[in-house]
Amino acid sequence: MSERDESLDKRIASYVGAPLGPVRRARWAVNESMIGHWADAMEDRNPVYTDSDLAAQSVYGGIIAPPTMLQAWTMPGLQPRVQDLEVEIKAFLAEHGYRGVVATNCEQEYFAPLRPGDHVTAEGLVEDISAEKKTALGPARFLTTLYRYRTDDGTLAATHRFRILCYRPTAKTS
Repeated sequence: MSERDESLDKRIASYVGAPLGPVRRARWAVNESMIGHWADAMEDRNPVYTDSDLAAQSVYGGIIAPPTMLQAWTMPGLQPRVQDLEVEIKAFLAEHGYRGVVATNCEQEYFAPLRPGDHVTAEGLVEDISAEKKTALGPARFLTTLYRYRTDDGTLAATHRFRILCYRPTAKTS
């Protein structure tokens, strides 16, 4: 392994475990209007999302947000996005030839339902950056981020793991 490769690996290792940025708190609390819009857009007719009477009789005891709305609560909308560490890492990898980016997978795990009135925070960190792999796209590294979503009382509602492949495009010969 060359000194350059060792230096690159050392810098990459320094990112693992680091926070992606400050904890983001949703601008608005979980609310029935947004839940209703989401359910309509997704054509999800589950009554625990929109029917107060039926939801009250469910195991949840009232309206809950669809778990798949998880990210919607903390997205910045049209607000300028604060540059986070993920942007810095992608730029660093691009400087070292890993200019191509492909999203590979997303995993969400749900622990507690979000209810109207809950205020959600998202805290992200760099979970892993893999060693270089040989792929059909070219030499590559997987960048995995992990977000934890909590309510204001500290309850862990869900986790969201997102993985992208940053690769060095290979020259195609004809």
